[in-house]
Amino acid sequence: MDSPKALLGAVAGRFLFRHGEVTAVARLSEHFARIDVAGRELERSGFVPGDKVQLFLPGLGMFGPRRSIDVRDLAGPLVVVGDETSVALAASLTQARAEGHVTAVLEAESPEETRDVVRQLQLTHVTVTARGQLEQHLLAQLDLGATPLFTGRAVGGKTKAYWADGKRGLD
Repeated sequence: MDSPKALLGAVAGRFLFRHGEVTAVARLSEHFARIDVAGRELERSGFVPGDKVQLFLPGLGMFGPRRSIDVRDLAGPLVVVGDETSVALAASLTQARAEGHVTAVLEAESPEETRDVVRQLQLTHVTVTARGQLEQHLLAQLDLGATPLFTGRAVGGKTKAYWADGKRGLD
C-alpha cells in the first residue's frame, strides 16, 4: 500500500519533478554504486556541483535531499571533510573546479573499501582514514590555506549534515 507521502508526491510530482532516466549503474563495491541519470529536463534544471538528487519512487515516495552545499562563492582551494558518504561530493567538486584545487579528508568504517572506490573514481587528492583519525590530515590542508567543507557526519565551517545517529529527516 502506498504511503500518504508517496501519494501526495505522485500528484504534486507531475508539476514539480524533473524526469530523468537511469543510463548506467556500476557497482563499485559492496556498499557503493554509481548511478548515471540523464534527460532533457535535467539539463535545464540548474544543478550546481554540491547539489544532490532527490528521487521519487512510485509507491515509496521521496528519497534523498535536494540543494546542499553551494561553493560557487568560495575561491581558492577546498577540502571536503567528512565520511564515506562524502565521496560523491568530493568527486563532483573535483570535476567541476578545474581552476581550483579540491582535496578531501574522509574517515570511513571500512577505509580499504572506500580507498578502492576513490581509486575507481580516479580521485587523486583524497585521504581516507579510519574513524577518528582524520585530524592531522585536515590540519595539513588548513595549513595550506584550504577552506573546509564539513559534510557527512562532520560539524563546523560550511556544513551540511547528511546523517547523524538517531536523527531522521536529514539529508
